[in-house]
Amino acid sequence: MSDSTRAPVRAFLVEDDPVHRMILQRIAGRLGGEVEVVGTASTRAGADEAIAAMDSAPDVVLLDLTLPDSALDDTVAALPELIARWGARVVATSALDDAAISDRVRRAGAAAFLTKDGLSAERL
Repeated sequence: MSDSTRAPVRAFLVEDDPVHRMILQRIAGRLGGEVEVVGTASTRAGADEAIAAMDSAPDVVLLDLTLPDSALDDTVAALPELIARWGARVVATSALDDAAISDRVRRAGAAAFLTKDGLSAERL
C-alpha cells in the first residue's frame, strides 16, 4: 500500500495543560493526514473512560506523565496495565528532560519518551 492510501495513525492525547494539548493537535494537523487525533482527556481516569467507550482502540496514546489524578511515579508504575487495557502503544511525554525517566518509561513498556520542549512533527 502506498503512503498516500495508508490509513492515518489514530492518536489519543492525554494532556492536562490546554496549551500543550493544542500544540500536540496542531503538530498532528501538520502531518498531512498521517495522524488523526481521535480523542483527548486531561486525566488518566478520563482517558480510561473515553478509550473504553471507543469502537476501536487508538493506535497510539500520547500520555503526559504528570496528571491531576496521577503523579509521575504512579503513572510510570501503571504503564504496563494501561498499555494492556488501552490496547495501544503509549508514547510518554513530560516537561522533564531526564534520561532516568526516559529509561524507566521504556522499561515499563512505553514505545517512546518525548520531552514537551522538543515536540515537533518530525519527532511525533
